[in-house]
Order: sequence, then C-alpha cells, then structure tokens
Amino acid sequence: MRVMADAERVVRDLFAHYTEAPVDLPQEWGEGIVGGEALKRIHQVADYIAGMTDRYALVEHAKYFRETPELR
Repeated sequence: MRVMADAERVVRDLFAHYTEAPVDLPQEWGEGIVGGEALKRIHQVADYIAGMTDRYALVEHAKYFRETPELR
C-alpha cells in the first residue's frame, strides 16, 4: 500500500507542477497551452503524464521536487 500511495503522490505532484508551469513540458506537449484555455491545459498535462513510464515519472519528479520516493 505504501508503494501505491507514493506513486499516487508522484502523479499528483507532477500534475500540479505541469498545470502551474506548462513551460516545463516538452515543446511538442506545451505548444498552445501556455496562457490558453484551462481545460485544454488540464487534458494535455494528463495525457503527457499518462504516457510516462514509471522510471521517467520519477526522473521528472526529482527535477522539480526535493524528495522523490523509491517505488519498491
């Protein structure tokens, strides 16, 4: 259960970060959503995160947050 809770935290953190700072998304994902419609931004960020592997999500999380859990 701890691993599941940690994984959920990583996804929540990344979602909050990218919706607040869409400029941190890769260029092809962030085009047209900076300063744009909020609903479009939410969907774009959700799609980007959904396509991440576990390892990539952890690497990205470590870029923006002080503590990143080990999912083991």
